[in-house]
Amino acid sequence: MAQVKEIPITTLSRKALDLFLSGRNQLDVADAEAAQNLFEKAVLKDPDFAMAYLLRLYSGGGYNVCRQNLDKAVSLINKISVGEKLMILYEQASADGTGQKQKQYLDELLNSFPSDNRVQVSAGWNYLSFGDFPKAIFYFTKA
Repeated sequence: MAQVKEIPITTLSRKALDLFLSGRNQLDVADAEAAQNLFEKAVLKDPDFAMAYLLRLYSGGGYNVCRQNLDKAVSLINKISVGEKLMILYEQASADGTGQKQKQYLDELLNSFPSDNRVQVSAGWNYLSFGDFPKAIFYFTKA
């Protein structure tokens, strides 16, 4: 069985997907304000776009805005791909401070999507936050 290179993105709207990808690119270059605007437009086009809600939480607005977007993404978990579900559960475990669950979801992501650069970056940040610098460097380098 061939492994999927990247986590599939679930949306029924091509326009929402385009806005999401543009927002993700803005996050990559650290323009959170531009990303925020694009993610908000994406969820207007597709109110069930779980990954747009997830990445919206990375683009600022304070704790309440971030938590609302995470909770919305979690509420859509039964409508999305396995990879998206794992990514959302990973972020929920991180936000809730449940390190063992966070590690479990990260390990599942790494096993299921070993070639997805975004999963590798998430692993790098995870290990960096726990002070495991060799593992963080390994995953950042792999990405």
